[in-house]
Amino acid sequence: MGYELHITKKQDWFDETSDLDITLDEWKQLVADDPDMRMDNYAEATVRTGETFRVYSEGLTVWTKYSRNGIHGNYAWFDYQEGNIVVKNPDK
Repeated sequence: MGYELHITKKQDWFDETSDLDITLDEWKQLVADDPDMRMDNYAEATVRTGETFRVYSEGLTVWTKYSRNGIHGNYAWFDYQEGNIVVKNPDK
């Protein structure tokens, strides 16, 4: 089991009000200003068969200070999605 964290400027992350979206440019600037974040625009994992599975998404960022960063393929990927930032299972 896990949890998902949504970073947004909206009252509710699923609201479709575009004037409250985080813009991709805002997100890119925040990541550029934070030495603990690295924008890769992709995430990849090795599956049980040994194959590498890769997902591309503009704005996909790795938080390098995540406590399990790189351990058993774990990373805290912050994904830019429709004006929000979404991450699964980050540290506090």
